[in-house]
Amino acid sequence: MDQMRKTRQKKPWKLITIWLLMIMLAVTMAVPSVSFADGDSSAKDKKESKSEKESKKDKESKDKKKDKKSKKKKKANVYRVERTEKGVLKCWYYDKDGKKSEHSETDAYFIVKFDKGTKDKGTARKKIGKKGKLYYFNEKHKGEKYTGWYQKGKKKYYFKKGKRFRGIKKVDKTWYEFSDENGRLWRKIGDKMDRKMQYYTSNTKYLVAVNLKKHQTRVYKGSKKDWKRIHKWKCVTGKSATPTVKGTFAVGTRGKFFDTGSYKRCWYYTQIYGNYFFHSVPYDRKSKPVKCLDSEVGVSKSRGCIRLKLKNAKWIYNHIPRGTKVVIY
Repeated sequence: MDQMRKTRQKKPWKLITIWLLMIMLAVTMAVPSVSFADGDSSAKDKKESKSEKESKKDKESKDKKKDKKSKKKKKANVYRVERTEKGVLKCWYYDKDGKKSEHSETDAYFIVKFDKGTKDKGTARKKIGKKGKLYYFNEKHKGEKYTGWYQKGKKKYYFKKGKRFRGIKKVDKTWYEFSDENGRLWRKIGDKMDRKMQYYTSNTKYLVAVNLKKHQTRVYKGSKKDWKRIHKWKCVTGKSATPTVKGTFAVGTRGKFFDTGSYKRCWYYTQIYGNYFFHSVPYDRKSKPVKCLDSEVGVSKSRGCIRLKLKNAKWIYNHIPRGTKVVIY
């Protein structure tokens, strides 16, 4: 009986301990699950915040790019070409804010880059050294490609159908040299003979050339590709029986006069080659050249020498140094 009572007293304590253990297990199992759930939600929030920040940055960068493009467009379109109601192409100035000026740019040259698919609108620049087609904006030319001279201050240019001339070019039978970079006129060369002489060298600062067909003698000063013609004279060349020698030579000896035939005297001779000289037309044999016996020039009638008028022969005698190149063709 006593043992039965003892066992009955122990059973409720066992039940209580079991219930306590179960409650503790339940609590321990519940706590981590709550913490994990909280961790997942915070991670999601972080991801969402990052994506929002990235999207904001993308939007800001896009907006900045748009602003830059708009600014560039405003700066690039300083001059715009537009066709008026009368059908005349004119150039209008726009400020940085895109505001159009009241008056069009007239009587000025512009390089135009037309918009795609149109010849009525385009961007224009007021500078000459850039690539592009050149137009003249006034009612006379109506926006057509311009041909002619253009001068801005001391700078001079020539255009043919909108293109600038560069290098050595011919304009109305005359040769000119323009800058290879921007087309500015450097100098007037002259005709075909002057251009031909640009490719010769000389041992002195002078060059003498004789064109036998034209019966012409020319004197140049300078250097290769920079010869400037300083004299142009008619002369007498050798007749068919005694032709003038052709080629390139160097000036040799000189003298005040020599006699030829029985009564002629030639003044101020300068040696070209051998017995070929520059000298005056014939005079009588006096101590001074007073009476000219044959003043005709521009013909072929000498024995091979180049005859010149007295003052021209004297100029060569006084100024052309020994060793100067002479070109006869």
